[in-house]
Amino acid sequence: MDSNSVILIFVVLYILVLSGSFYYFRKHQMLEKNFTVRVLAISVVIIAFGILGFVSQNLIWLVPCAILGGITGAILIGQSARIGYIKSNPGMVANGAKLSNREIDARRTSEVIVRKVSFNLRNDKFSRDTMEQLKKAAEIDPSNAEAFHLLAYLSVDRGTLKDALAYVESALEIEPGNVDYLELLDYIKDAEPSLEP
Repeated sequence: MDSNSVILIFVVLYILVLSGSFYYFRKHQMLEKNFTVRVLAISVVIIAFGILGFVSQNLIWLVPCAILGGITGAILIGQSARIGYIKSNPGMVANGAKLSNREIDARRTSEVIVRKVSFNLRNDKFSRDTMEQLKKAAEIDPSNAEAFHLLAYLSVDRGTLKDALAYVESALEIEPGNVDYLELLDYIKDAEPSLEP
């Protein structure tokens, strides 16, 4: 197989994979402008290198094509992961409108922080910045009820019941029927009757 055939096969396969990916992302309504511009810009460069290799009949031009193809692959995998995350978390669609990639990333970051703190609390591993981590999680994603619940729990542990009440009420605004949050609310009100309205 000569060098022109190898380059031609590479470029055709690249275009096929790219076309399939774009179809998939369009089908899931995840074809955003920034993503499309990045991928198309890289694709133009790959095809230009492919043409140079084809004209010069030199396989050395496949090296930058392969590197840029890998970068494009990483971008496509990242976008696919976002789609998978949205599918596995129906709450990613807020009031009928899909969240932006930035909002999705914020929610994922917030969830990671909360999971880490939850794990540490279950294993009696407290650190000085636990409260700060949870406040950051709640700030990043104000719809993360569990972040507010854990803030309330730690506030009770520290004896700051007024803060605990505010946090648990924030959690209940997000998830009104959550039994754990309601139980913590009752506990706080029993521990400090002056907080009753």
